[in-house]
Amino acid sequence: MKSKTLPIFLITIFIIIFYIFYKGLQNPNIYTPDINIKKDIPNFKTKVFDTNNIINSNEIFKENKFYLMNVWASWCVPCQEEHVFLINLSTS
Repeated sequence: MKSKTLPIFLITIFIIIFYIFYKGLQNPNIYTPDINIKKDIPNFKTKVFDTNNIINSNEIFKENKFYLMNVWASWCVPCQEEHVFLINLSTS
């Protein structure tokens, strides 16, 4: 009896692990950010690096213009990849 339970136990564990990995591979790894249209930008104040002037977000966004605000982190791989594109976009 003991000799039959060990192979059955190992096969069961193998099937469970295989199923978990199989289901994990079915999930896409594509990051899609949430789109927040019609949402107001929070008020903030920041310093300009070059001149130490303080900028208020209410003054910037009160005109009826389009702006691109990029929030990123140095450890974020997609952020690092898009950085070159945004630098090229700003210089053109």
